[in-house]
Amino acid sequence: RDIPPPPDKPLPVPYEEPKVELVQATHKFTALEPGDLSFDVGDVIVVLEKDVDDDWWVGSLNGVTGIFPCNFTKSYVPELGVTIDTIPNLTPDPKPNPITPDPIPNPNTN
Repeated sequence: RDIPPPPDKPLPVPYEEPKVELVQATHKFTALEPGDLSFDVGDVIVVLEKDVDDDWWVGSLNGVTGIFPCNFTKSYVPELGVTIDTIPNLTPDPKPNPITPDPIPNPNTN
């Protein structure tokens, strides 16, 4: 007796890293209103949203999110081998080292 072939299985979708758009500040900007994102020349900002206004985007820097004038920035592409966690102002604040307790003394040693 003939056995039909198994049904076609959909091919798995390969995992892709989320695309992150980065810009680098070409000018210093100091927040003018609450919700603005301050930055210094050279800071690298993660762009979160572009459709707020033609001239203002939403971005994140040092754990702070706010709007910023996009014309104070330029596109930023990290060099080969640079990852997002090695860019200083994109790295989360380091957590304090956990306290390591003193070792429990072994009663069998003198």
